[in-house]
Amino acid sequence: GCAPPQPQQPPQSSHRQPPSADVSPNRPSASSSYARVTTGRGTEGGIEQVVVKYNVPPLPPEVSPLLPHRARRQNGDLVDEWHILQEMHTRAGESGQRMYQEELKGRQRAYMDQLRQQQEEVKARERAKEAEKASDLEWVNRSVSEDNEKAQREKQMRQEKQAAISSMYKSQEEAARLRREREREAKEREEAVLLSRMRSEMSELERLEHERALAARRRAEVQKASVMEQVEAQKRRQHEERMRDAEYARKYEEVLVAEDERRAEVERARAERIGKLEIMSNDNAARERELRMEEDRRFLENIAREETRKEQREREDRERAARQKQQYADYLNGVMTSKQEAQRSAKEAEVAEGERQLREFRDQVAREKEET
Repeated sequence: GCAPPQPQQPPQSSHRQPPSADVSPNRPSASSSYARVTTGRGTEGGIEQVVVKYNVPPLPPEVSPLLPHRARRQNGDLVDEWHILQEMHTRAGESGQRMYQEELKGRQRAYMDQLRQQQEEVKARERAKEAEKASDLEWVNRSVSEDNEKAQREKQMRQEKQAAISSMYKSQEEAARLRREREREAKEREEAVLLSRMRSEMSELERLEHERALAARRRAEVQKASVMEQVEAQKRRQHEERMRDAEYARKYEEVLVAEDERRAEVERARAERIGKLEIMSNDNAARERELRMEEDRRFLENIAREETRKEQREREDRERAARQKQQYADYLNGVMTSKQEAQRSAKEAEVAEGERQLREFRDQVAREKEET
C-alpha cells in the first residue's frame, strides 16, 4: 500500500494584520499550533489509522504599545479595536485549522479507501485462486467420474457381449452340443490320463531326485569321514614326528654331553701326557681334532638328512590334503550342478507341456468357433 500522508502545518490565515498590530517575536502567532499524532493498526486487513489532532492555544491578552487598549467612540458607538482584531484573528485561525483538518480527513479517507481497495483486490485475487482451484478440482472429479462411467459402460458391454455369446452357444443345436460334450469328455479323459502320467513322471522324478540326493549325501558323508580320517592320521603322524624329533633332540643332547665328557677326558689325558710325549701328544691332538671334526660333520649331516626327510613328508601330506579337499569340492560342485540341471530340465519340460496344452486348447476353441 502507499505510505500514509504526512501531517502538515495548518494554512496561515488570509487576514492581514494592520500596521498597528503587535509584531513582538515573543508572542505566538494566531496560526501557530502543535500537533499530536496517534497511529493505530486496525484488526481488519492490517489498515493503519492515522489520527492527527491539533490544539491551538488561545492568544494571551497582551497590551500592544502600538495599539491603544482603551475604547473609543465612533459615530456615537464605543469601539474596542483590540478586541475586534483579537476576535478576527482567532476566527481566521479556527477557520484555517478547520480547513486543514477537513483536508487531512479527506486524505486519510482517500488513504483508507486505497488500502481498502487493495485489500479488496487481494481478497478478489484469493477468491479467484480459490475459484480456479475449485474449478480444477471439479474438472478432475468430473474427469474421474467420466472415466469411471466409461469403464463401467465398457464392463457392462463386455458382460452383455459375453452373455450374448454364452446365450448364442446355449442356443446351438443339440447335435453340436452333444458333439462338444463328447469332445469335452474325451479331452477331459485325455487330460486326466496326461495328468496322471505327469504326476507319475513327477513322482518318479522326485523319487529319483531323492535317491540321487541321498546317494550324494552318503557319498559326501563318506568323503567327509575319509577326509576326517586322513586329517586325524596326519595329526597322529605329526604328533609322532614331534615325539620322534623330541627323541632325536634328547639323543643329540646325550651325544653332545657324552662328546663333551669324552673331550674333557681326552683333554685330561692329553694334559697328563704333555710333559712326556710332547711331539706325540701334538700329533695325537691333531688326529683327535680331525676325528672330532669328522664325527661332528657326520652328525650334522645325519640331522640335516632327517630334517629334509621330515620336510618332504610334511610337504607330501599337505599336497595330499589339498588334493583331497579339491576332490571333495569338485564332487560337491558336481552334485549341485547335476541337481540344478535336473531342476531346470524339469521346469523346461513343465513349461513345454503347458504351452502344448495351451495350443491344443486354443485350436479346440478355434475349431468350435468355426463349426458354430
